[in-house]
Amino acid sequence: MDEDSHPLGAERLVRDLDWNLFGTFVVLARSHSVTEAAERLSLKQPTVSSALKRLEDRLGKRLINRKSGHFELTEAGKLLLREAVEIQGPILRLGTLMRDVADEVRGHVEIAMASHVVCPLFDETLRRFHEKHPLATLSVNIIRQ
Repeated sequence: MDEDSHPLGAERLVRDLDWNLFGTFVVLARSHSVTEAAERLSLKQPTVSSALKRLEDRLGKRLINRKSGHFELTEAGKLLLREAVEIQGPILRLGTLMRDVADEVRGHVEIAMASHVVCPLFDETLRRFHEKHPLATLSVNIIRQ
């Protein structure tokens, strides 16, 4: 990686970066080798190497120095690891947060009618709505002319 490489601008980085590369990088950085990282990720070694190269290319920085039997993070790699771990936390929490969110209809529905209508279908529809959405309230107002 050339030291004169220019990283992407911040906005473009956010837009263009494959966020899965951060997760791969975290596992890689915490492993002793690309092979070990590949095993932990259930990927092939060339796939992990390719992911590292793509991330380095996107950032314009070498992240890991690799020599036979030697593997260490560069200063940029150490910084990215700290930031990637910070980024990963909220992303991992999203799964739990989304699971706990109920898609419930809440609030109040007000129906205005010109006259009192006797309609079993309308009554049944209101009953089913209330049954399906118990946190919503209904009111029917008859407008007198």
